[in-house]
Amino acid sequence: QLHSEMCLKEGKNQEAVNYMQQALKCCSGEHLKEKLEIYYSLGYFYFALGEYGEALKYLRLAQNFGFAPLTSTFCLAYAYLRNREYDASITKFRSLQEMTQTVQGRSEKIVEKDSVGYISLGEMKALAYWGQAFAYAERDANLPCALELAGKALEQIEPMMEASCTILQFPARYTDCKGWILHKLGETDEAIKYLEQSIAQEAQAETYLHLALAYESKLLQTSDKAQKRLLLS
Repeated sequence: QLHSEMCLKEGKNQEAVNYMQQALKCCSGEHLKEKLEIYYSLGYFYFALGEYGEALKYLRLAQNFGFAPLTSTFCLAYAYLRNREYDASITKFRSLQEMTQTVQGRSEKIVEKDSVGYISLGEMKALAYWGQAFAYAERDANLPCALELAGKALEQIEPMMEASCTILQFPARYTDCKGWILHKLGETDEAIKYLEQSIAQEAQAETYLHLALAYESKLLQTSDKAQKRLLLS
């Protein structure tokens, strides 16, 4: 089912890219705002297709001209993360953290109401912590710091998750991140708890992989304990 849905989304995203490329050709230099919207949209859809080099090119253009600064910073940081450019990703997520601290308003408020503005202020703050934590986890660096950042992301997002009126764009990222870090720290039982919560919130292939690795680790630990008992007896 996930594979079928992903193939359908991929077809739609490619179709969107084709339309956006046509729109870019038709857009004159006089219509800067429209051109920036197209740059951002191309970056977003290329990112959705997994073509991160193309995504970064267009997202940088959108950000250089200050279009939807919070959202473009997040998408740029996320694209760097998926492209395994971890230092650049962490830098951008830290910038996002600083930017969100200057924005006043309710957590459920949509921070940017352009055509791309769909992430609420509270979730944007949580994503800034999440991105740093996940980047550290992916390169196996500063794991205690990563765990602290993942905890801050969860503290930020949990009240929003409990509020039925709040629509989250990334509901399962935060528990998945904490579970993944706990797994890397060897706290397998706690890791499994968070990863199972993540899957209950949203079915993601990446989370299933993390959970499978955590279960594999638990199986190996159980096997090692059984062997030690046999040796002692």
